[in-house]
Amino acid sequence: MTPEILDGIVRQEDFVDGTTPYIYQIAGQSFDGEKLYREYEMFSKSLGFDDKQGQFNLHVRSKSIEAGMSKRDLMTDFCGSLHPKKNGGFTVLENEFDTVHPILRGSYTEEVINAVKEVSIETFGRIRWLVLQPKTCYSMHGDPDWFRLHVPMKTSKKAFFIVNEKYYEMHQEGGLYVIHPNKMHTAVNSNLYDKRVHIVFDTVVRTEPDYETD
Repeated sequence: MTPEILDGIVRQEDFVDGTTPYIYQIAGQSFDGEKLYREYEMFSKSLGFDDKQGQFNLHVRSKSIEAGMSKRDLMTDFCGSLHPKKNGGFTVLENEFDTVHPILRGSYTEEVINAVKEVSIETFGRIRWLVLQPKTCYSMHGDPDWFRLHVPMKTSKKAFFIVNEKYYEMHQEGGLYVIHPNKMHTAVNSNLYDKRVHIVFDTVVRTEPDYETD
């Protein structure tokens, strides 16, 4: 199922369950997915991280930079779930992630981040590379963001989403997609060999998910 193409992000007060899709593409917003993926490969190689971890910060905490955290450690500073249950009772807030990772300064990736910020109706907290390895899926879960934005850098028809029991694709590399993730959902990469890589923008505005955050 190819997502609908809408002119902008649906606001919470305008969302009608069962009518508005949970995933849709924003018209007129397109970036160079191949160039983004080349930068991803270059930066991951320069920092020497293993992308099987799956999540890496592009927006980081200023306080972590001031504390002298290394560029490599900034990439993984609370990059997974922010739920206290997953972090030994300790967590941080989305709005603490307030500045672009120093390694990205002057890059095309930073240019795309700034362009997406101009489109959003809300501010962002974490911005991450999310890497889904072949033959892999996430657990079913709900997230507290009203919406998140995705820019696929490397994907295929064999990578897809299930949201509230409905099937969606984000098939265009470099396209800008919206997901409303506070319903039960998962992402699946059914490729035999190829990974799926997206830039994902988390919003600071929080809602109560229908289900416990994973």
